[in-house]
Amino acid sequence: MGIQIINGRNFTGSLDADSFTVLLNEAAVRLMHYKQPLNQIIRWHFPAPQHVKVVGIVKDAVMASPFADAQPTIFAYTPNWSNVITYRLSPTVNTQTAIAQLTDIFNKYNPAYPYQYYFVDESYAAKLDFETLIGKLAACLQRWQYLFLVLVCLVWLLIWLNTTNLVLNTLLIPAA
Repeated sequence: MGIQIINGRNFTGSLDADSFTVLLNEAAVRLMHYKQPLNQIIRWHFPAPQHVKVVGIVKDAVMASPFADAQPTIFAYTPNWSNVITYRLSPTVNTQTAIAQLTDIFNKYNPAYPYQYYFVDESYAAKLDFETLIGKLAACLQRWQYLFLVLVCLVWLLIWLNTTNLVLNTLLIPAA
């Protein structure tokens, strides 16, 4: 997935080696107040209570909003109950060809559930759309702020000119 391992190891992909092991991100280590998190045994309650061993620490990564702090996260290797598979295609592989081949494989072994996919970079970009919209609205409001200030100044000027005219007219026009 591209998350940087900063201590320990990543999952090997072997159910024997990775069963009952987890990776923690830096935020989880801080929350748990671990000074030496590797090889710690923690009690995990999903899907059922069990003890798992910390085998690696990963760098905090943006998972939700780039403007929010990283949330404490535990990563587990659980291929038997996962409903989402994340994989990276080799840059040398044609994307459309790979998708066609993966669709055939998934439909062959799991025909009851059609193969659905999305690209992580597009998903991440969608998360940023709201922040982009807020930024555009703030910039727009900032422009309107200056226009509003100019309008207020014009109104004050008109009031001042009108008041000045009334004063001058009263002083300069003789009473009949």
